[in-house]
Amino acid sequence: VEVFLQQDERPNLSIPCTGID
Repeated sequence: VEVFLQQDERPNLSIPCTGID
């Protein structure tokens, strides 16, 4: 879940999974 929070700050809100991948 923490990973999602980090992406949440980025413009990848629509596709946070992409940042993790």
